Amino acid sequence: MNYSYDKLSGKIIIKKTKFFGLIKKYAVIVILPSLKIVKIKTNIKNIPFFEREDLNLQELLFFVKKNNLNITYHTNNKILKRLLSGLI
Repeated sequence: MNYSYDKLSGKIIIKKTKFFGLIKKYAVIVILPSLKIVKIKTNIKNIPFFEREDLNLQELLFFVKKNNLNITYHTNNKILKRLLSGLI
């Protein structure tokens, strides 16, 4: 069986644009079905999440609402789709 990394992981994208789209704040969080954070790429300075830690979805939603950010996700994994569909 061949597994690709894309079928095992998911991406949560958090972003906010200001000043006519010129200033962009973003965070891309790559997670596994166990909600373990694999990678974070961001320019948001106060993000409370770190690589190799478990992602708390309630804490993520609180952070997004507190900072007026937009959140989306992309995954091909059925388990992650089920978990993240309640997120948005």
